[in-house]
Amino acid sequence: MARITASCLAFSTRVLGFLCLALMVISVFRAAFPTDYQMHPATCQRNEHVHISLSEARVDRFKGLLRIPSISWAQHSYDTKALQQLNEYISAEYPLLHSARHIEFQQIANYSRLYIWKGTPRASPLFLAAKLACPYLYMHAGTDPTLKAALLASHLDVVPIANPEAWSYPPFGAEEHDGYIYARGCLDDKFGAFAILENMEALLHRHGQSYQPKRTVIVALGHDEEVSGKDGAQAMGVYLKQRNMEVEFLLDEGLPISDGLIGGVNRPIALIGVGEKGFLTLEMTAELPVDAAGHAARPPKTQAITILSQAIDRLSQSPHPATLSPAAHDLFKHVAPEVGFGQRLILTNLWFLKPVLMYVLSLSPNTDTMIRTTTSFTMLNAGIKSNVLPNKATVTINHRINVGETIQDVMNHNIRVVNDPRIQFRVLQGDEPSPVSNCEATGFKMVERSVRQVWPEYAVAPALMVAATDTKHYLHLTSNVYRFLPVKMNSQDIGRLHGPDERISRSDLEHVLNFYAHLFDNMQYFDPASFTHHPAAPEL
Repeated sequence: MARITASCLAFSTRVLGFLCLALMVISVFRAAFPTDYQMHPATCQRNEHVHISLSEARVDRFKGLLRIPSISWAQHSYDTKALQQLNEYISAEYPLLHSARHIEFQQIANYSRLYIWKGTPRASPLFLAAKLACPYLYMHAGTDPTLKAALLASHLDVVPIANPEAWSYPPFGAEEHDGYIYARGCLDDKFGAFAILENMEALLHRHGQSYQPKRTVIVALGHDEEVSGKDGAQAMGVYLKQRNMEVEFLLDEGLPISDGLIGGVNRPIALIGVGEKGFLTLEMTAELPVDAAGHAARPPKTQAITILSQAIDRLSQSPHPATLSPAAHDLFKHVAPEVGFGQRLILTNLWFLKPVLMYVLSLSPNTDTMIRTTTSFTMLNAGIKSNVLPNKATVTINHRINVGETIQDVMNHNIRVVNDPRIQFRVLQGDEPSPVSNCEATGFKMVERSVRQVWPEYAVAPALMVAATDTKHYLHLTSNVYRFLPVKMNSQDIGRLHGPDERISRSDLEHVLNFYAHLFDNMQYFDPASFTHHPAAPEL
């Protein structure tokens, strides 16, 4: 019996050893030969019909946009005089765009700008009959009636200047120094609006004012994105829904081209946001009976501030659970070929090394935010005088909600962790996380191809957006929603967003123009199965 037991044990040990060896071989093989998810189109050349140069006239127009201080302070509170001036400036500086035969323009909610550039209708008898029966069909139909509209979004407002003394140059001077233009909004996000408007004007200049794209293009420029877009983008989203506009994909501001922002990646990588974390702002309050307030010389054993402090400590010590969202999973899948072998071994074998990755990500606040709902205590309020005990203490909490969770999930977690009936929660504001968009969809591939044409040496990867954008107001129009800031940024540059010395170089500005030039081209002629650079456009 003992001999049989020993024999079985030896056999089991050999099988286990073989399985471990096989697991090691498979893991090393996957790391040594990772899948390349990058597109490889030909590089954009300056002499191509698609290329758009950064002329002095264009630089002057951009500086003109930046010099108008279109500041948003709070919801429904923004500089209406500056926004009106900005709208008048855009109408005057882009005359072809505002007199083109097939572009419908409207100012929505007084200051947001909505353009609908109608696609070329199919000239078949069946289509003409349908058009007579329903004239409204004209707006939506392209040469191929299966082509839905593309929606490009940006915003015209900027955040206030918190510390003007920290700026090297006037925040609204649009001064140029050493090849950089300094101004609030040059990155967030007037350069996006500028690039879209310039490309539309250039197409009309090249092809004439009767030009129609193959695919209908919608351009939505909001005026209050910095304060949640409740007036501008929300109204435009409702309007487009009422018009029954069918949208293939949406591109809005978002993540930048990372230059060293992702540790271990050997080259710049364009991060395209396919999902967006939600947010929840709430008040957590400890309130005792009125008679608990009194003179500080006679403190009771139970005080409102100590109760609140204990609740804050509990929440700090019990973070929300970590999960690897589909957006984060797609990011690591695309990034794997770009990192060293050790990191690649983990990223290509998440099927059993995922716990290792989650532990590593949790070590830094910059990466921990990718895998969990975060908790930040932003404002405290208690007491009216140094020698008076308050009976009420309040803290404001800001959560950034991971995709896959809900506002109710966050509230349930907080209540369970605090576990104190003397603590009350009150929701001030919140938005649910967005769905995660498909990084294999045609819209994503159009954006990806445009990046690789302009920056062929950069990689492209889907990622999770941790800040808020106007995209939430358009989610009912399409499931393909992408967030991208087409400019290379390092950790120092990130601090310029909403901070002092926001700037953009001439070189980067020309690249932004050409990213959108290629995107306009790809929106019309891109074939997902084609790897040629610019498919031949039909005769105009």
